[in-house]
Amino acid sequence: MQHLYMSTSGKKVESSNPKNNGRNLIFSSQGRSSYVNNHFKSFLFILLLFLWNVPVSVSQTCTCPGTNLVQNHSFENGTTSWSWSGGNLYQGTYAAQCETHAGHFEITNTSDNWVSQQIGTVGSNGISVGSIINLSVYGGTHNPSFYHSVGIDFFTSNWTYISGSYTEVNAQLPSMFEYSVTGVVPANAYYITVSKGGDGDWVKTDRWCASVSQCNPDNTSAPPYCAPQPICPTGNNFLWTQNINSTDGSASAVRLVCSSTLSYTIPGSYPSAFSGPVNVTVSDVVSYDGYSGRGSVTQQNERWRIVFKKNGSTVHSTPYTTDVPGFKNSGILEWFTWKYSIFTKWCRSNYY
Repeated sequence: MQHLYMSTSGKKVESSNPKNNGRNLIFSSQGRSSYVNNHFKSFLFILLLFLWNVPVSVSQTCTCPGTNLVQNHSFENGTTSWSWSGGNLYQGTYAAQCETHAGHFEITNTSDNWVSQQIGTVGSNGISVGSIINLSVYGGTHNPSFYHSVGIDFFTSNWTYISGSYTEVNAQLPSMFEYSVTGVVPANAYYITVSKGGDGDWVKTDRWCASVSQCNPDNTSAPPYCAPQPICPTGNNFLWTQNINSTDGSASAVRLVCSSTLSYTIPGSYPSAFSGPVNVTVSDVVSYDGYSGRGSVTQQNERWRIVFKKNGSTVHSTPYTTDVPGFKNSGILEWFTWKYSIFTKWCRSNYY
């Protein structure tokens, strides 16, 4: 930065590089009152140049709604609470959006890298299966031709990866964009983390906000989309469920469609009791359908049933469910308690 000094004669403008980082205009009058009239235009010209070089301050959202699950969310305490692999994580002032620091991740292993923080476990911080995790974070990269992302990760109690929700970071530094990600806690999840990574160059972030809210399956303004998890009683039971993409409503395993997919066999392994005669209670099942635009349509006969088979032959089947409600972006139907006596192994087939 430079100070600008102007002499009263208007014949000389000198510049110097001060030790501080301020930007000032200093005018020396030396007692000549005619300076303002004679050099008013020069003054305005230099003042306009000065103002043209002042950075524009952009208002950012630097507070997190509710309780923020992320610790050291703006890297003001260095890299405390964060873990990383496949690169180098630094605290830096460059491109900081809130307070004075940001997190700078230099990727050195382009095929395997991450920065993450565990934000909770199922059973803590109000998190349960089916809860919604909301993430917002400022991010940017020097080179958008590389792929970078931020997101939410779900793991089992053994740290086996289940699924995640992510969005691409492609804002050109020094500008950062506020990215938002929503994820629904899937069945069998325990550990939940937020993370960033990429396939080269740098990804830099600031002000990570993560909060938890509860799933509303009948959300008329979805996304986020979600479905309640079937509840199995304690004891010898068998649970099958699939994850719902909170962004577009798609199912992770199967979506039954009358013109194409009419059935789906639930994969094992099954409880050992199924190897012989057994009484089965179907205690809780959930029907779900959701996608953008579904709120303006109705679809008839979105129904299915459970079919029990032995050696490929049907032993028994439940009645069909009733229709999933129409004119809702996200429609669900939950119903309970059927009891049957069947023989040997069974599978479940779903029908509209």
